[in-house]
Amino acid sequence: MEYSILLLDDNEELLELIKINFESIDHFKILPFSDPVQALRRIELYGLPHLIVTDFHLPGINGIDFLTEVSRHYSNVEAILFTAATNALPENCRYPVIHKDADSYDRLIAMAKSILRLPA
Repeated sequence: MEYSILLLDDNEELLELIKINFESIDHFKILPFSDPVQALRRIELYGLPHLIVTDFHLPGINGIDFLTEVSRHYSNVEAILFTAATNALPENCRYPVIHKDADSYDRLIAMAKSILRLPA
């Protein structure tokens, strides 16, 4: 089975790096977006991906508000906040958070596999 992962980050270079890390794993179809409006439109047209990985700071919206908007249409949103702005997140954030740093890609992939119930 192939799992679709929507990546949302306004930093194009970082988005490409995240994409490359995920593409090194079999079974992942990566959907990269730097614009939250385009990402929402993609979800409206084609449905919910298996997993959303989003930054917190995005143009015009934050990652939690983005996920809240998606949740208005889909009750079973699986997501990870992948951000350097962990201190800006509310205490009651319902999504797992991974702090962006040089060693965080392995943690991100491990978390994605765990959420999708794939072997580590």
